[in-house]
Amino acid sequence: MTGTKWIQVLVLISISFKFSYQQNITCKVPSDIVYVLDGSESLAENDFINMKLFVDQTLQRLEVEEQYARIGVIVFGTFPEEIIELNSTYNKALLSAKIVTIPHPKSGTGTARALERMRQMFTTNGRNGVKRVGVVITDGKSVSPTDTKNQSNLAKTEGIEMIAIGFGDNVFRPELQQIASSEALVFNSTDFNALLNSVVDALTGIVCQVITTTTTTTTTTPPPTTTTQLVTQKVSSDAWCPNCIIGRNWGFKSYPGDCTKFIEMFPDTDGTAIETIHSCPFGTFWNLRDITCDYSVKVDCADNPCKEKASGSVPMPGNCGGFWACVNGQSMASCCSKQFQKYINETLGCVDDQNCTDSCPPNDDNRIVGPQVCNSYPIENDTTSYRERVPGHGNITRSCPPGSAFEQDTCSCSKILDTLPSLPIQECKPDVRLNFDDNFHDVSAQSIAVGLENMMIESKQAVFGGNGMVNMWRFSNTDFKQKLAMSFEFQTSNTGDNQQALVTNCIFSDQEEATISIVADRQNPPRVIFKTETSNGTASVEVPYNDAINVMNKVVYIYDGSRLTGIVNNASVQAPLTGDIERRQSGIILGAGSKMGSFNGRMDDFQLFMCWPTQYLQYVTQ
Repeated sequence: MTGTKWIQVLVLISISFKFSYQQNITCKVPSDIVYVLDGSESLAENDFINMKLFVDQTLQRLEVEEQYARIGVIVFGTFPEEIIELNSTYNKALLSAKIVTIPHPKSGTGTARALERMRQMFTTNGRNGVKRVGVVITDGKSVSPTDTKNQSNLAKTEGIEMIAIGFGDNVFRPELQQIASSEALVFNSTDFNALLNSVVDALTGIVCQVITTTTTTTTTTPPPTTTTQLVTQKVSSDAWCPNCIIGRNWGFKSYPGDCTKFIEMFPDTDGTAIETIHSCPFGTFWNLRDITCDYSVKVDCADNPCKEKASGSVPMPGNCGGFWACVNGQSMASCCSKQFQKYINETLGCVDDQNCTDSCPPNDDNRIVGPQVCNSYPIENDTTSYRERVPGHGNITRSCPPGSAFEQDTCSCSKILDTLPSLPIQECKPDVRLNFDDNFHDVSAQSIAVGLENMMIESKQAVFGGNGMVNMWRFSNTDFKQKLAMSFEFQTSNTGDNQQALVTNCIFSDQEEATISIVADRQNPPRVIFKTETSNGTASVEVPYNDAINVMNKVVYIYDGSRLTGIVNNASVQAPLTGDIERRQSGIILGAGSKMGSFNGRMDDFQLFMCWPTQYLQYVTQ
């Protein structure tokens, strides 16, 4: 159709195939390669996109297999943000999908912290005696050049070969030279293919050199740290994740029969799901609501081993010296008092057994009492909030409890304020705004990543055909609490299901429904149904809309902790509702939702606010 642009969710992957360079690094030898990507605000959006495509292209040339090349990725802003561990997957298509959908952090340039995290990745997950390569891609303007230089030198001392690549319009080459192992491993060029050729040649020289050097050269690589590694096995599945998930075949679910494990799902190349089983740190259970492992006493798990016991103890599978102490139906991780003791049962307790050599707690970096990687960092000029990295996503803003402030050293809201801070009154701006122009992107100041599936743009409007959606991953598992406003325009095509999803926060689930939903009900009289579920209950309101052809209906949704408000074409209906909005794994979805029909029609100018714009104050309880 003339003037129509079809947009697919894997558009970035398809774009990457336009480059013609085809030489592969064919030597089948083991290597660990970690890409460190600059996602700072000094790097333009197009440069960040090209950076990800560049990594994907070099990735396609490597023999990515468990026994050969293993790939890790770190994207950094002020702090390391999105991280793909070295041993997370050996599926090229899955790696590509992960890499090209990484959001742009757009914060500071904490190169030193990213290099420190890279070194930690090699130490924790790297293999002994294989070639290790760090590929740093940046404009070379870190916030602390001295710290960056020190971290680079430490990496080189540890046997990591460092490649530095300049991206952007204003590359600072002196810092690239400090990062790289030699001047020959510093690259920057405005010619994508020329740069790709040079870097692939350099990688070939480093990686394939192992063939002639591993038998005669002593390596300085430290031995890998023993951990209870997260990935234990992979299985293929054709089933959707039973709970609301982040994207198609992408999300998390509980592991049947074991509270200490969880399953992460990713799409395979044939469209099915690959399920990867992870283990939580010692003493923790998987918390599906918060998508994290948390102390066992804080998680309501159906398979809690002490669920039916007010007191006593039960064995801890996988650790002969460990057991669960039961207190009022809650499980508390415990260990025998001495080494070489085995827990037998509630009657005998722990007995000496020289064959029980398990360390309890485990000596690894994956337990709650051990070193932890902080996935949160402060927000400049606002200590009462912080940013948290969500798996597979960008950053989510969290608020500290009243009277407290976030501290980086403890990675928590551990600072107690004498008085509540007086913050300047700022204009309420949208956290995301999609106007569906031909050059589609989020036009808010946040510039969040958005997934698009089976949707086209025509006359600067989104056109849905009953099988498409827009997925804003940024809002996955977001705690909206008691402050959320959304607005958009829509027009139905009068085809498809009677009830069609306009906005939801739940997709591909056969067990759960959205806790936020705006639905177009085409039955006579046509109406928009607004529904919200909170920690205190559920409320819904219905407002009529105009289903005439070529009429765009203006919709506004507001929840303020006291009531739910639905507005269509200036007509409003309210219902009382209190409590915090219940979270879902899915982001905010346009055009689709679990247990309801998908949207057929047009949509325009979607905005989401986590504050109160002036024009909505009349509907908000003051």
